[in-house]
Parts: sequence; C-alpha cells; structure tokens
Amino acid sequence: MLKGDQNWGTKNFNVSTMYIFNIFKNIHPITIEYSYNSQPLHFYDYYFLISHNDVYTNYEKLNFPFDTATWILIFFIFGLTFVSIFGLHFCPPWLKVLIFGKGIIHPAYNALGIFFGIAQLRLPSESFCRAILIIYLWFCLIIRTCWQSKMFECITTDMRKPLPESIEDLINMNYTVAYLGHTKTEKLYYGELLNHRNGPKIENITDFYEFLQLYKAVLDGDTKLKYAFFVDTTQHASFNRTFKNSLPIMKNERMTKSASITMFRHTFITQPIDETINKLIPSGILQHENDFGSWYYYRPVDIDVEDPRRILSMPDLEFGFVIFLGFLGLSVVVFICELNGLFVKRQLRKLFGLYEFLRVIRERLKDYHDKW
Repeated sequence: MLKGDQNWGTKNFNVSTMYIFNIFKNIHPITIEYSYNSQPLHFYDYYFLISHNDVYTNYEKLNFPFDTATWILIFFIFGLTFVSIFGLHFCPPWLKVLIFGKGIIHPAYNALGIFFGIAQLRLPSESFCRAILIIYLWFCLIIRTCWQSKMFECITTDMRKPLPESIEDLINMNYTVAYLGHTKTEKLYYGELLNHRNGPKIENITDFYEFLQLYKAVLDGDTKLKYAFFVDTTQHASFNRTFKNSLPIMKNERMTKSASITMFRHTFITQPIDETINKLIPSGILQHENDFGSWYYYRPVDIDVEDPRRILSMPDLEFGFVIFLGFLGLSVVVFICELNGLFVKRQLRKLFGLYEFLRVIRERLKDYHDKW
C-alpha cells in the first residue's frame, strides 16, 4: 500500500518479496489460518489494543458535580455578591444604615458562611436587605445540596479517565503504537498502515519476549506506559492464551479492526489480481474504497464492554439561576423605588421646612410691625 489518500488501494511494487493490498473489516469479515508456507495469499485482522485506563482521584472529582456553565454561573453570583458588599463599604454611613440597618459589621462573613453551613451573625433589619438575604440563602441551600449529593455519587463511583476513541486520539494523547516486527517487509507494512496522515509515534519491537513483557506491564495496570498495541489475529489469540488469567485483558480491552491481503509476488495468483485491479481502476471502485478508507481511519473504535458512568450535567439548575436572578433584579428595582421615594420625601421635607421657616419669619415680622 502506498502513502496518501490518492494511492489507497493501489499496489506497492517496491517491496522485494510481496506487495500489499488493503481492504477493510466491515466490507466482508474474513478468517483464514495464518500460514506462510501453505498459501500464497493470506488474510489478516489487525487490532489496536489499549487497556487499563486510570481512575480519577477524589481531589479530581471535586469539580465533577457541575458542568462548566454551572460553575461559571456560581462564581458569577458569588463575585457579584462580594463586589456589592465591597462597594457598599465606601458608601456614606447613612446609605449603609439604610441598606443594612444598625449593628451589621460582618456582611461578607454571612455571605460566605451560608454556603458552608455556618451560622449567621446579626441579620439586617431593613426589609430590602433581608429580602435579598433570603433569596441568597435559598440559592446557596440549593447549590450546596446538589453539590453534596452529586459529590457523594462521584466518590462512590469508579470513574475512569477517557481512553482514546480513534487514531486521532492516539496522536493527541501522545500514545506510542508498539508492534512486533521482524522482517523489513513487516516493518514497511506496519509503517504504511500507521503513518497514514502523519500517524502516531511508532515503536518497532523485534524481540518477542520484550514485547510480551511490555504488553503484560500495560495489562497489569501500569498507567505510566501510554502504549497502544498493534497486533494481528494470531498474535492477539496467542496473547489471550498467554494471559488468560489476566482480568484487564478481559474487561478493559478496546479495539478497532481492519483486514488486509498479503501476497507473494511471482505466483500463480499474481496475474489474476493484477488484471482485476487494472479493471477496477477505471470503474471508480478503488476511488470509492479510497474515500471509505479515509472515513474508516477517523471512525471511533469498537469496545467490548460498556463505558463507566459518565458525568451528568444538571440543566435544571439553569431554571433556578433564572429565578434567583429574577428575584434579585426585582428586589433592586424595589430598592431603587424606595430610595427614590425617600429622596423625594427628604426634598419635600426640606422644601416645606423652608416654607414653614419663611412663614414663621413673616408672622414675627408682622407682629413686630403691629407693635410699632
């Protein structure tokens, strides 16, 4: 097989002993015994084997109860609360007394303590601030209860880190693909399969026992070794027999399959295959398989076991945020109206006070004039 999408399905005549024609598993499943000497035409199934994904620690699970949008809204509410408290610290004393009432000296402690279940200190006496505090208490109670219940579920669940789902994930997650190769032909063949579209890092291990030890170390749970093993059907069956008592290979195995044909050159089957390929090229079938091969390269892998429970988001909390922000906005509007009404009363009081002062002055001047 030659590199590049435009060459998928064509022959590679540069190989000294054989050339390779690639087809895919879900076109037609093929199973034939592995034998070099008895047949000039051989069929293989190839697997990517990745085992033992690591588990999350309890510290990593602290942010699991909520999704990103929920955490952003929570920090926005807390930030708005503390910015408001900090801004009121620089307000005139009469305005602070109007909002909080008298004797309130720890508003930030109350705002932070309610989320952790700490008892409140002296509460505001004014109706506006008490209404805001009740809404805030209701919000913190819902958030704290949801976080604690979901956190308990996350801690008691064996949640594992995600495994690569495609060859692209192998590249992005810095996996090394290890394969067992001996001859130059095998090295060229595996390299052609894996180097398509700048594939992942490849490590050719020629020693069978070295490959076996690395394979077993990954299966036994060594998560520091980020290896994906590229093996054919017979190697996979041999490893299964070797590690038949190993639980990881039975429970945590992910694989993807492709099938390929390997033929020795200068045999009786070479000429019919050559003629068939030459007829398929003008018909466009090979181009169709080329496009299909590109799609297959990016498709997710198959898995023989169910994934662990995924993290659930809580979209219902968005409704709670809407209610909370609605009440908060309504309370601010009511407070502005009350503050405006108080300002008008003060101005009217000043105005009528001046009128009363002028009336008293006028009456006194009139009395003084009558005496004289």
